[in-house]
Amino acid sequence: MVELPTTLSRPGPRVLFIATYPEGTAPGQRYRFEQYFSAIRRIGGKAKLSPFYSRSTYRLMHSPGRLVYKVAATLWGLLRRLGDLLRAPSYDVVFIYREASPLNLYALEAALLAVARYTLYDFDDSIWIPDTSDANRGFSFLKSGDKVAKIIARADRTLVANPYLEAYANKAGGRVHLMPTTIDAEVYDRQIEYRTTPRLTVGWTGSNTTLKYLAALIPLLERVFDRVPFRLRVIGGSEMALETRIPLELIPWSSAREVADLLPMDVGINPMPVEPWTRGKSSLKVMQYMALGIPSICARYDFSEAFIRDGDNGLLANDDAEWEEALVRVLTDAPLRERIGRAGRETIHSDFTNAVLEGRFLMNLRAAHVKSPPPSRPPRGRS
Repeated sequence: MVELPTTLSRPGPRVLFIATYPEGTAPGQRYRFEQYFSAIRRIGGKAKLSPFYSRSTYRLMHSPGRLVYKVAATLWGLLRRLGDLLRAPSYDVVFIYREASPLNLYALEAALLAVARYTLYDFDDSIWIPDTSDANRGFSFLKSGDKVAKIIARADRTLVANPYLEAYANKAGGRVHLMPTTIDAEVYDRQIEYRTTPRLTVGWTGSNTTLKYLAALIPLLERVFDRVPFRLRVIGGSEMALETRIPLELIPWSSAREVADLLPMDVGINPMPVEPWTRGKSSLKVMQYMALGIPSICARYDFSEAFIRDGDNGLLANDDAEWEEALVRVLTDAPLRERIGRAGRETIHSDFTNAVLEGRFLMNLRAAHVKSPPPSRPPRGRS
């Protein structure tokens, strides 16, 4: 872990984090910024998360129906954002993760940009391309990516997770810094056992919006199953029923059980088509697999090729033939599983943990802290 001074000429930065979900409930938030809260406090700063949805309402937003409750929860979230406008000037930094609200209301972000002394904007997906879960398909008209470029252009600094997103943000006129998504080194300090049992477990973890990519792979997985029997373990993603003759384990996602639920996997997979939305992905689920030593197979695209060396610390697959070959190969070759599993773990723990990149994250906050006016001065206006 990077050692930083615990006392500064000014108190550590006071940071208001604006995000959609409550603390500890969304993987993206946890891996992008929540895991740095303790580091901010350690240098004398303050980290305050203001979610759009409360703990009592966020779960229902991804369940079908319940229109009245969803509308009420959204209205309550908008009221909470009005409160954020009042408190934002008292913070050194306002950190906006993805968007201030899940609606196409740039006015909220514009208002925060106007009253904040310094703004950091952060995103880790191609969020300028609208992507709505099946449960909320009826609300898709409220989603738009138009505001993303506007926020980038006006934010003091934009943090992005990979070079594909970096290129988009630069084109939008932002002051852009690359900040990879990281794994919590202390949480992911365990490692799987490399089993040689007759029937191994192939695993997948994800969300409602990415489960469709696994569903599309089921026919291929069944062909592999006919050659090499295995179990399929699916963590998260509850909307779509998976119909398959492969023995199936369906595990609801839980932040408390996240690592324990991943450890029974012998192989981790991350299938997805290569398209503008997926090219912005940061391979978080593959990083989770690799951090635990799980040999991983990932779709071949921009960022996966940046840190996975095919056949060395993981396997990459482009089409059905490559996926089938990779799955059969890793299921039938025990030494290969252990070799790429251990190499993958070394890659993540050397280059992609919060312990390694904590200093870079804090330096972005410190830069904002130095440039923002002291609390006694009125907030800076925006044109």
